[in-house]
Amino acid sequence: MDLTTEQLLAIVIPASMLALAVFKLMLDAKTERERTQPIVIAHEMSARHFSTGSLDTGWEVDVYLTSDGERPAFNVTFGVEYGGVRIPFMMKTEDVKANRQRVIRPGDRLPDSGSWTLRIDSLTMYGIAGKKDLDSNCIYWCQYENSAGKTYETRNPGERTGDLDIQRVRWIKRVPARVWYETFKRQRARRRGEEMEKEIKADFIERKKQRDKNSTDDAS
Repeated sequence: MDLTTEQLLAIVIPASMLALAVFKLMLDAKTERERTQPIVIAHEMSARHFSTGSLDTGWEVDVYLTSDGERPAFNVTFGVEYGGVRIPFMMKTEDVKANRQRVIRPGDRLPDSGSWTLRIDSLTMYGIAGKKDLDSNCIYWCQYENSAGKTYETRNPGERTGDLDIQRVRWIKRVPARVWYETFKRQRARRRGEEMEKEIKADFIERKKQRDKNSTDDAS
C-alpha cells in the first residue's frame, strides 16, 4: 500500500526528532564527561640548570604539579621531555621506574610549596644535546588515570608562548612496548653520551701527546 506524503511526513518527522534528541543526549553526556575529567599539569619552577645539591647528578629541573580538574587523578607520573627523550621524576637516582603519586585531589598543588627536583645525569644530557633549542622546545608532561581507569596526558611547553595539550593515551596498559621504548630512548641517549665522552677523552689524550712531542722536539 502506497503512503501519502502526509503519512510519510508523519513517520519521518518524529523519527528524525527522536534521532536528534538521542544525539543531543549523547553529545551532552560526552561534554559532561570531558568537563568533569581530572586535569593534572606539570609546571616549570626552574629551567634546566647545573646540579646544586650534594648528589653529582649533573643537571636538575625544578617542577611542581597542579590539579585543575573537577575529579581526583590516580597513578600520576610526570617529567620533562628533551628532544623526544622523556625523563620521568624519580625519588632516587637508582630507581628504574617513574615515581607514582597514587591520588591527587582537585585543587591540590604538589608539593604544597616549592618544587620537586628532577635529576638528569650528565651523560644522558650530553646524548640528547645534539638536538637544537633543547630548553625552548622542552615539554613538561604529566600522565594520570581517571576513576574509570582511562589514561590521559597533559603536555605543557617550556616555551611560554606554547599551548597546553591534553590528550587521551590509549592502550598504554596493554602495550608495555610504549614504556619500554621510552626507557630505550633514555638508555640510547646515555650510550651516545658515553661515546661522546670517550671521543673527547681520546682527543684530549692525543692532543696532549702531540704537545708533549712538540715540546720534546723544541728542546732538542
